[in-house]
Amino acid sequence: MNLSELFSASIDPKYKAFHEKLIPGHTILGIRTPVLEQYAKTLDPSFLETPLESSYEYSLLYGFVLGRAKLDLSSRLRYLKKWLPYNTNWASNDMVCARQKWMRKHKQEVLSF
Repeated sequence: MNLSELFSASIDPKYKAFHEKLIPGHTILGIRTPVLEQYAKTLDPSFLETPLESSYEYSLLYGFVLGRAKLDLSSRLRYLKKWLPYNTNWASNDMVCARQKWMRKHKQEVLSF
């Protein structure tokens, strides 16, 4: 399944309506987090080179891949910097940052960043 198939096949209208109330003013497609997490497991780190899109779910997917990818610290920080402008709400911040276990290992470098 490619990304456009995922996004078109996984839309849950009730979930979409719920999230639109939580984070108004953002593009919400209505794809549940477990679906995104499972799909993130199928993507390799080259996905991080693709241009980011402005939907809530795409931002989450990017962050989930960043958290799982085997990368050196400078690459992680570069991709994190690319993601930060798309981190425009508390929900994506919480969902993505909680999955960045590498940050604990590099706490000082991340704080300096």
